[in-house]
Amino acid sequence: LLSISLPESLTSIGSYVFNQCKKLKQMSFSQKLVMLGPHALEGCISLNSITFECPSFLESIESFTFKSCSLLTEIRIPSSVKKIHSYAFERCYLLKTISFESNTSLKLIENYAFSNCSSLEQITIPSSVIEIGSHAFDKCSALKEITFNEQPLLRLIGNYAFSDCSSLEQIMIPSFVDEIGDNAFKGCVSLINATFETSCRINLIGANAFYGCSLMKQITIPPSVTTIKSHAFEECSSLEQVIFGNNSSLLSIDSNTFNKCSLLKEITIPSSVCCIGEFAFNQCSSLQKVLFESPSKLKSIKTNAFCSCSLLTDIEIPSSITEICNYAFKD
Repeated sequence: LLSISLPESLTSIGSYVFNQCKKLKQMSFSQKLVMLGPHALEGCISLNSITFECPSFLESIESFTFKSCSLLTEIRIPSSVKKIHSYAFERCYLLKTISFESNTSLKLIENYAFSNCSSLEQITIPSSVIEIGSHAFDKCSALKEITFNEQPLLRLIGNYAFSDCSSLEQIMIPSFVDEIGDNAFKGCVSLINATFETSCRINLIGANAFYGCSLMKQITIPPSVTTIKSHAFEECSSLEQVIFGNNSSLLSIDSNTFNKCSLLKEITIPSSVCCIGEFAFNQCSSLQKVLFESPSKLKSIKTNAFCSCSLLTDIEIPSSITEICNYAFKD
């Protein structure tokens, strides 16, 4: 199948209808189309043009619909689309431009929606989007810039959402985000600046969230954060400064949180912190000063918490402490 002309009256295209039509180059859909089924155009490896007639009534882009359309270079998402389902554009290796019509209704970008779109350089997330799913943009290795439209409603950045986006240089986390998922920015080796909007209400930074972001030099943790999970900033080898916002709500610094942050020189632990976990500051070889806000609620310093901090010569342990575990300050 080389080409096809669809009637204007068509409202629904079912699952797998044009799946693996490897010579099909162009598709145009009328404004009356409401349903474009899962896997409908998956594996159409010669498809280089997709257009939706305006105004479109398409309600969603279903799972796997355009997966592995490896010659597709751009897509414009109709304003009527509320969901981009899982794997919808995965492995569209030449997809460089994703745009959204004004007044978009898009709410969800689901798991793996644009995973492995390795030519994508920039994405602007519409303000209507409330959730970016797991692996949504992971391994988009050319992605340099992520921006959010004004007054974004985004609540969740899912697990691995932007992991291994190795060209990403900066990210501003919108104010309504409650959670950054596990491994969300893991392996973003070009990430220099990760910042949070003023009045950000985020409460959780997931495990490995910024693991291996080796160019990041500074991070300011908003006061709303209660939990930083294990390995969140491990091997951020250029990280020199960690600042906790005033009146921090942080309850603990989990295991390996700042492990191998070899340029970190000073840290002030918020008074709200009750526990410093295992290997939390292990091999922070430049760490010289650890201060505790008063009145500290710190109860426990776990095993190897400050192990191999060879430049740390003086520390005043708060009177609230009840437990210092094995090897806590072992060189």
